[in-house]
Amino acid sequence: MRVISVMLASIVWSAGCFGDGNARSPLDECNADLIACRKVEVAAWNGADVEDKPSWIVAASDLNEHPVVGRLSEPLGQVVAIQATIISGQSLHLKRYDAAYLLRVAAVNGRALTPPVDFEFALAPGSPARLANGRFQLHRLLRGTDAHKLDSHAVAELETGYVGKSVQLNVSETGGFSGIPKGLPADMPVWQDTAFQFETYLMVLTERAQP
Repeated sequence: MRVISVMLASIVWSAGCFGDGNARSPLDECNADLIACRKVEVAAWNGADVEDKPSWIVAASDLNEHPVVGRLSEPLGQVVAIQATIISGQSLHLKRYDAAYLLRVAAVNGRALTPPVDFEFALAPGSPARLANGRFQLHRLLRGTDAHKLDSHAVAELETGYVGKSVQLNVSETGGFSGIPKGLPADMPVWQDTAFQFETYLMVLTERAQP
């Protein structure tokens, strides 16, 4: 019955958009109908066996059974060797990166990336890598103490010899969904963030000796 319901929903949408010439024809109305029908498909499939689901739906369980390839063109969670340069987030001219440092990856497992790909990164628990992904983390790394405030002069001193440094690392690309969820309640204020989306970043494991 669930499969039949999905088929009927698709037929209803097709007839509504392309049926007799007098039906609603503007593309935006058709798109709205498509979204409505997809909601019907999801409701019809809810609780069905995996093989019954519409082809455009990705179930959470699918992600554990089929590799997801990331921006490194390697499966997420796979340890790879990269060649990268530490860059200042300010160079990207995006507010979210103003106080951050990122890795600009030029090669993975000896394969060049053209153009290079920029990644946020974090250190894996217990990682011995001497890297910092933010200004205050960099101060702690280089000075051994926590800073409560950093002016532009102090930041410039910290970044000398760090920003622009070439590194060889063992990493794994990982990711998750983040951002402002869809369908916020009317009484919920919208915070400053990206739209709800899937993003990846690098988990740094160890540094490798420079060739």
